[in-house]
Amino acid sequence: MLFLDKAQESLHVRPAQLVMIMSQTFYYVPEEPANDLSSSSPPRPAGSQSSTTKIYLQERIKSHSIWSSMRFWEEAFFDSYTVALAKHNKTQVYVFLWD
Repeated sequence: MLFLDKAQESLHVRPAQLVMIMSQTFYYVPEEPANDLSSSSPPRPAGSQSSTTKIYLQERIKSHSIWSSMRFWEEAFFDSYTVALAKHNKTQVYVFLWD
């Protein structure tokens, strides 16, 4: 969480936005405890993953204070707005021809 702390401290919104997007993609599968003989379910083969055991990065970072900071969201909005304007920086001149 040090990365998000530093992003919040210096108001670097683009890296924090990337973390937000990537946190919905990256996950880890926690290791299962040693197989009990009393367990009723058969052991899974090595390398197999159950979809219910995925823990996404989003679960770990969603409680960080950067996401509840109004200053962060304002900066993120204006940064995105500036990027969108830069993509469409050409102004179009409309010429009306009167008959």
